[in-house]
Amino acid sequence: TAGYFVTGRNGQNFTLSNDVVKFIPPATENFADNCGNSVTLSLSQSAFTCKDIGDVIVTITADDGNGGVSTCDATITVQGPTSTFNMPVLGGWDTLPTTASKAVFQSNYDTATFGDVTACSCDIESGATVTVSGGDFVKVEGSINVDGSLVVEHTGNLVQVDDTASVTNNGSIAVNLTTPSLNARDFMIMGSPMTAEDDAMFSAYQVLNHTTANFTPYVGVPPVVGVNFHDQEFNDWSNHAGTLTPGEGYLVRPSYTSNGTYNYVYDQGTLNNGVVTYPAYYGDNKEDSPNVLSNPYASAMDADLFIGANSIVSEVYFWEHI
Repeated sequence: TAGYFVTGRNGQNFTLSNDVVKFIPPATENFADNCGNSVTLSLSQSAFTCKDIGDVIVTITADDGNGGVSTCDATITVQGPTSTFNMPVLGGWDTLPTTASKAVFQSNYDTATFGDVTACSCDIESGATVTVSGGDFVKVEGSINVDGSLVVEHTGNLVQVDDTASVTNNGSIAVNLTTPSLNARDFMIMGSPMTAEDDAMFSAYQVLNHTTANFTPYVGVPPVVGVNFHDQEFNDWSNHAGTLTPGEGYLVRPSYTSNGTYNYVYDQGTLNNGVVTYPAYYGDNKEDSPNVLSNPYASAMDADLFIGANSIVSEVYFWEHI
């Protein structure tokens, strides 16, 4: 049995002198033999905030310093302020959520009806559907757990502040997108806000991905006026099949013969979050280095902040159809 001091446990101002958590491993655990050395115990997590409200699994590692290492898990219940929405029982919120509380949805919630949401963390319970309507937002500092359903409508915004936060999808998540009106053979540059989406979702006439290293600016006659995105050898685009890589842009041509708008639903895997790394290519100069990117999140992005955070990017061109 080992005791570890935990600051701020259960949402109160405990101090190191009056609060202790005991981890008692089961008798069946085979801990490291100390071989005459003192056994060092470490925890995968020892500090907790409002982002951790609920059950947290902490891994305890015992190391005898002589190659003997054993681990076991303990479930820590972190208590703190919660804001619960249940329309049939509570008539709405019991208390409005804030950046210091966990938002718990027990019944259906639509931002178009009940307003935007800002919270520290978020649980969507089984049987509840949270809809982020167009132009609205749900902003969560930490992680999101979906046991019910989460729907982000076209131009809705689901924002997570903490780059290390996760979205656990035990229910269903759908991000809806509606294209502008397209003519036959028009195409868009598109990507995915989900981790496991693939090209089949588009049911498109054509889906292509771009290889920047193959791009050579066109130098024929008549010359290209303005920024040159015309490849000299016509070999920078190729057919794509399979998973859509977060951050990568794909040329999607919905139809070769029909005009109209198209509705797409991203619903495979879970939402992307955090820093998305894309291996940008830079050749001799910016004219021969057009990287084709997409927004990997279920929210709008600030182009100025994007350029400021990426030294290799000097300018951004938006495709005609956005």
